[in-house]
Amino acid sequence: VEPKRGTVLSRDENGMPMYMGETEREFTVIVPRSLWEEGRSGPILQYGHGLMGSQNEVRSGYLGEVANRYGYVLIAVDWTGMASDDLSAIMLMIVEDVGQFAMIPERCQQGLVEFVAAMQLIGGDLSLDAELMTQDPEGNPISVVDTTQRYYYGNSQGGILGAPYVALAPDIDRAVLGVAGGPYSVLLPRSEDFASYFLVFKTMYPDYMDISLWLGLMQTLWDSAEPSGYLDSINLDPLPGNTPKEVLVQVAIGDSQVSTLGAHMLMRGVGGGLIADPTRDIWGLDELADGAAGSGLVEWDYGLEEPFVSIPPNKDTDPHGRTRKEFESQEQLHHFLSTGELVNFCDGPCVNLD
Repeated sequence: VEPKRGTVLSRDENGMPMYMGETEREFTVIVPRSLWEEGRSGPILQYGHGLMGSQNEVRSGYLGEVANRYGYVLIAVDWTGMASDDLSAIMLMIVEDVGQFAMIPERCQQGLVEFVAAMQLIGGDLSLDAELMTQDPEGNPISVVDTTQRYYYGNSQGGILGAPYVALAPDIDRAVLGVAGGPYSVLLPRSEDFASYFLVFKTMYPDYMDISLWLGLMQTLWDSAEPSGYLDSINLDPLPGNTPKEVLVQVAIGDSQVSTLGAHMLMRGVGGGLIADPTRDIWGLDELADGAAGSGLVEWDYGLEEPFVSIPPNKDTDPHGRTRKEFESQEQLHHFLSTGELVNFCDGPCVNLD
């Protein structure tokens, strides 16, 4: 049964989501050349793509370099609910009937289930597929997939939706969330990505207060599929059968797409702190010792300003995509996933004014 764009979950007489059959989803697996050449297995790194994008983002050059340098096997699927295929249905809903907004978070719940299934797929029988088999230095057949090490990495929307995914996923203990945050009612007015949607809203609701009210009311629906509804389940009060998880959050001050304010709220929600030598003080977050365990936040300083009011920073200087490409961030990511230690690989605070 194909879950159609623009629809909501099927529910039983008690209002609970119900099973309606099976569907098929495409996925992408990338094995770095280093694993083939060295004849060894590498950890699984599941990737979550950005806003209204697709799994093709996993083919990005910097991700290939990370996978090859550290030996990760990458896997990605589309975020059902907020992927490129959902865009037309979402825009139509905003124009014709905003009362159907539940289609976004409920489709995202379907997407979360599909992410769990993708991880279990590559951690199971798929790892023994002939295309994923090689020989070790002694000539013995081995899979290039180390199914004992399973991690998650997402950026932007992939970082935002990555928080509920990590809370739900039974196979992941650690994750890196790039330029992440929540809740959406805080992020959207402060995001340049919301500008085109805001123009549509203004044609229907000329008073900005009406739009603010709409965003606040819709948050109660968002909670079912975004960080605000799952933060305590990540590590403070795990879901039944799950162990506590830890997250590393990497953001950039002055991000015009995902406000760092959301990252601050996320980190307070998981009981984390600031990684050693932070670029600034943040209310409610203490500085951690270098190499500490747990969840931590690092902010990169590119010399940019952030508005105090609820508007996006300057889009012309947007550092949204910069942090993930910093070598120190990549070293930090790999060390955290491998050891669970929160280490600052910058020489002091993470600053890049070039």
